[in-house]
Amino acid sequence: MVITGIRALRILTLVILLTLCLAGPAQAATAVSGVINRDSTWTQQNSPYVIEADVTIAAQIILTIEAGVQVQFSGPYWLKVEGTLVAQGSADAPIEFRGSDLNTYWHRLEFLPGSDASILRYVSISNAGATSGSGSQAYGALYLAASSPQLSHLHIYNNKVTGLFAENISADLTLSDCDIANNANQTIAGVGAGGIFVEGTNSANITVRDSIIHDNRSNSHGGGLYISGAASLLIENNRIANNYAESMFGYGGGLYLANLGGVAAQNSIAGNTIVNNTADKDGGGIWMDESQVTINDNVLQANMALDSQGGALYIGDTSNQDTISAVSNIYHNLVFDNYSLELGGAIYIENGSHTIAGNVLYANTADDDGGAIANEQGGALMMRAGQITFSNNVVAENAASNGGAISIIGSGNLSNNSFAHNVSRHILRLAGNITVHGNTFADNAGELSIVFVPPQSAPLPVVNNNNFFPDEAYSMAYLVDNLNTPLLNAQSNWWGTIDEIELAAQVSPTIDYSGYTLEALTDTPIAPPKITDITYTADSASLVWAPANEADVVGYKVYWGENPAPQWDHVMDAGANTAIILSGLMPDKAYYFALTAYDDGLSDDLIGTPVNENQLSGKESWYSRPVYLPQQELQNNSGGGAISNLSGLLLFVYQIGANLGRNTPPGASFRRRSLRILKKVLRNSRQTA
Repeated sequence: MVITGIRALRILTLVILLTLCLAGPAQAATAVSGVINRDSTWTQQNSPYVIEADVTIAAQIILTIEAGVQVQFSGPYWLKVEGTLVAQGSADAPIEFRGSDLNTYWHRLEFLPGSDASILRYVSISNAGATSGSGSQAYGALYLAASSPQLSHLHIYNNKVTGLFAENISADLTLSDCDIANNANQTIAGVGAGGIFVEGTNSANITVRDSIIHDNRSNSHGGGLYISGAASLLIENNRIANNYAESMFGYGGGLYLANLGGVAAQNSIAGNTIVNNTADKDGGGIWMDESQVTINDNVLQANMALDSQGGALYIGDTSNQDTISAVSNIYHNLVFDNYSLELGGAIYIENGSHTIAGNVLYANTADDDGGAIANEQGGALMMRAGQITFSNNVVAENAASNGGAISIIGSGNLSNNSFAHNVSRHILRLAGNITVHGNTFADNAGELSIVFVPPQSAPLPVVNNNNFFPDEAYSMAYLVDNLNTPLLNAQSNWWGTIDEIELAAQVSPTIDYSGYTLEALTDTPIAPPKITDITYTADSASLVWAPANEADVVGYKVYWGENPAPQWDHVMDAGANTAIILSGLMPDKAYYFALTAYDDGLSDDLIGTPVNENQLSGKESWYSRPVYLPQQELQNNSGGGAISNLSGLLLFVYQIGANLGRNTPPGASFRRRSLRILKKVLRNSRQTA
């Protein structure tokens, strides 16, 4: 068939028209400025909306923004809400507030009193924080002034100011399912935070849950979050990571809390992962002041206080009043590999009344006192009013020059804890009315003593019904040393021997050790077993260990994997055996191995908690000192080999720091930090000898 020229032209015209209809109209930007004084809707069809000057949503006016709309700011302008903003995007079509390009910074999205009915859901906010235009400093990319809109599924990122800045909050405020990242408050010293700043009037309930708050930076308090003046507080199931509070105001690398209302049961920090946060001053993970808080079921890992105190947690009373105001209940947390320059590698407590129970404090480091806990400010003679109940905790592999595990001035009760493999001049440094009862001290490397009571301590601590298992490879002056004239009551303990001459040599002359037991106590936590030998081939390892000292031990577990405690990949019940062969190892992988012992009270470990409940109840021991088998050992020794005599201190310090893959202070690994502590211990002991 031959198509004529006119017919061909008609067909072509029809095709063009059909194509234009299918393609739809070209989408042009919509310019916006000034006051919005009637209810309006910004549609995806007319997106993007370009803000060319300051925009205000007038009181009583509702602006609705559809899912997928882009709001672009062409310069340092704000969008101010005096009425109501309803911006509800979706996971597939979020609403965006940003600069017109990556180099354009705008001012802020601001909610004023009367805007509480506003909703932000699936909204992203970026490139805010312009320091010119629109009058005052931006403070926050999202700024709430006495306003509590509904906030969820927000992505607030790459702003030059605090991500969310809220002040004078009197109505309940909840932030959920958000990602607050890469915000930097660098312009106002001593004001704001990096990720989230909330300052209430003590009448609002504040909730932050199911969110990720990471890589924020502040030249003030609270690298991640700053919360003050809440009637009650819930911080739950968040990941708070890699935040930094810098400068002389740098308190609380991850979280800063102050002046919270209510009792501890009303203020909860629960189920969070708080990791790799840094404070230039105190409280690498959390800084808390004059508040009552319950802190439970969190992981606090690799946080750092670079200038002073509390690598993971600082609890203080900055009012310097004699009254006790700080109260905390600290339960079931895994606190490991944290660092402070001076006091309290894991936790520093300046004042108050505190219950610390069922936690694992592991591999924390302080360059001065209190590798795991410090309850003092400065030297041994500087006391503060304070009381601690410390029970059913595992305190293991911490290091400090003094008080490698705990250093306390005050009063309290230390009961049913397991202290294992800590390194220091003194493992416990105690001054005051403190009862030490039902604990196990196993293989700690105390250069001078396990328990040390400095001079002018009144009243003296009481040390009864504990198990002491000295490190056979490491000699020390005394197990318990009292530098006061009155005798210290250390009766009814197991000292690792019943030889009267050996026993008398293990305590200082001012110790009453009468009524010592003739065998290890069985109502204290089980001591970790000791691996005595390991042989290996290209794909297997054979472990041998010494039988436990306690009569009620009925079996052993073997843990191994590419990561050490508390992140084991595999576990096997060895029953009552004292040797095992592990096969199926990969020659191209490196492995850690460790053991635990257990009694007949062992139960199933709870799922979903960061700690091993059997270890905290004393039914299963803490892990033996880990044996590290590098991959080259398996590769280069296919004919078999052996490692023996594993209990030496230097090997321990080397192994627990080797290839852990943890973030540590710049230029220092945990192994180097531990060796530095050890060198200081040895140097100080030589100077005082």
